Amino acid sequence: MKSVSAIALSLDSISSSAGFPVPVLVGRPAFIDRALLINYPARNITFFPVGVEPPCTDPIPLTFLGGVPVVTATLRATTTSQPVKLHLIVDLGTRHFAAMVGGPFLDSADGKKLKRAGHSMQVGTGTGGAVMGSSVAVAELTVGSNHFQNLGVALTQHVGAFAEGAADGSLGVPLWKGGSITFDYAHQRLCLDVPRSITTESSVAFTTMQAKKTGLVAGFLNGR
Repeated sequence: MKSVSAIALSLDSISSSAGFPVPVLVGRPAFIDRALLINYPARNITFFPVGVEPPCTDPIPLTFLGGVPVVTATLRATTTSQPVKLHLIVDLGTRHFAAMVGGPFLDSADGKKLKRAGHSMQVGTGTGGAVMGSSVAVAELTVGSNHFQNLGVALTQHVGAFAEGAADGSLGVPLWKGGSITFDYAHQRLCLDVPRSITTESSVAFTTMQAKKTGLVAGFLNGR
C-alpha cells in the first residue's frame, strides 16, 4: 500500500482501553478492496492482494454498519429456548468473551432469564472506562455452519451501539483464537476456521503480544 491517506490525532483513549500503547490504527479504507486473514495460532496476519479471493469453505455474509463488519448469528439462551437471530459486530477488540450481547434482546423473556442467572462483573474496558455487565453460559450460538454449545458470553446494557439498537452485540476473539478469521471485504463475506469445541476463558496473549511488538492495531471498534 502506497500513498495512503491518514490523519493525526491522539490515540490516548484507545491505548488506555487496550491496556498498551497504540500509536497507529489501520482503518477500513486499507481493507475495502481486499481480504485480511488473521491466524491466531501462527500469530501472523495476511493481506491478500487486490483481486485475490482467499479460500473459504463456509462463507458467512458480511454487512457493514458505518463501516463496521456485522454478521447474523442465531442464539439459543437455554436448551428449551427458541432460536433468536441477532446482528453481531465482528470485533477484534472484544477480547474476553466469545460474544457480548445487549440491546432489545436483554428485555425479552430469555434475556431476562439469562440476566437473572448471570454473574455480575466488569466485562470489558471501553474508551469511557469500565464496562459492567454479567457473564453467563448460553445453550448455543450458531455462526454460519459453526455451532458453539454451552458458550460463555457477556451481557451488558452499557455499550452505546447495543443500547441504541444499532447492533445486538458483538462476536469476540475467544470464538476464533484457536484458528483463523478472514475478513473478505471485497466479496463481503467472513470466513471462520475454528475448532468445533472452544474454551471461553479469557486469553489475550496474542492480541497483547502482537500489538506491543508491532504497535499496530486493526481498529474495527474501540477495544474492550
